[in-house]
Amino acid sequence: MTSIPDSTISVEQIGSETLEELSISVGLIDSETLKELRKHDSVKTCLQSLFNISLYAFLGAVGIWWNIWWVWLVVWWFQGCILGGCLNACHDCTHASFRKSLLVNRLAGIFWSLIILLNFTLYKYFHFEHHRYANAQGDPESPRVFSNLWDYVQNLPGTSFSIPFWLMSVRAAFGRFPDFIRSEKARRDVHLDNIALLVWLLMIVTATALWPDYTIRLYWIPLIVFLPMEFWLNSLDHYGCDQGANVLCNTRSTSSNFFLRYILWNSNYHAEHHAYPSIPSHNLHRLHLLIGDRFKFREQSYVLFHLKLIWGLLKSGV
Repeated sequence: MTSIPDSTISVEQIGSETLEELSISVGLIDSETLKELRKHDSVKTCLQSLFNISLYAFLGAVGIWWNIWWVWLVVWWFQGCILGGCLNACHDCTHASFRKSLLVNRLAGIFWSLIILLNFTLYKYFHFEHHRYANAQGDPESPRVFSNLWDYVQNLPGTSFSIPFWLMSVRAAFGRFPDFIRSEKARRDVHLDNIALLVWLLMIVTATALWPDYTIRLYWIPLIVFLPMEFWLNSLDHYGCDQGANVLCNTRSTSSNFFLRYILWNSNYHAEHHAYPSIPSHNLHRLHLLIGDRFKFREQSYVLFHLKLIWGLLKSGV
């Protein structure tokens, strides 16, 4: 079985390889295959980064060119998905699977996180804590349970992800760090990332004052759209899964379609990622083909998952 035992290893020490030791994913794939899947492909990473950024800019140009309300709705939906990809690129950086260099991973993580107004270091250690206690007692991502359809609807705006991080950033600025920030280095990095976040906000506010129409349409509205997209695409990966540390049963994997998989950095293969966190996102599809059928909770698409969830809530009599 693949379970995470209680461990005295601090979160400061947890990296992708340690997480795999904690998950004890023995017997799923052999060591040689794992070694091959762990290899970084810098070309693929750069191309995917360039594709997402270029697509975002192209969609913005389409919106400005046509300047029709329904065109903007389509543009904003896709741009919101691409910003969801920023979160997942940032996620790769937390596991040092974006590039080989730790420094590049940190700098890239700051870049991707600033776009969605996120403190990279806070997210990084929060996410490590989540991996250590995924869907079990101690998981900072408290398992969501919707008792009725209204509970589900209330979560659609997606603010349950963003607002807690913004509040953590503000509290950290005054020296009040969350429990998972344990070392002096982590505290220092949180402060540095807060400074970077403040500079980014000042730049965006200035751009909004100088060019309000463009900045609102090309940044603020897509950012607002990103919040419900994050709820739709990322926040329910453990919903309805088994409680406990078994990585085969506590996380959901979603097949989705090629386009969405690509702009989201294969984050749909969440169960595969929890089993082998050090594998770069561009290899998660290969991993899925090898072990995807071993996971208890699998979905074909996000739409079908949410429709089934809504139908179940309706059947409950609400």
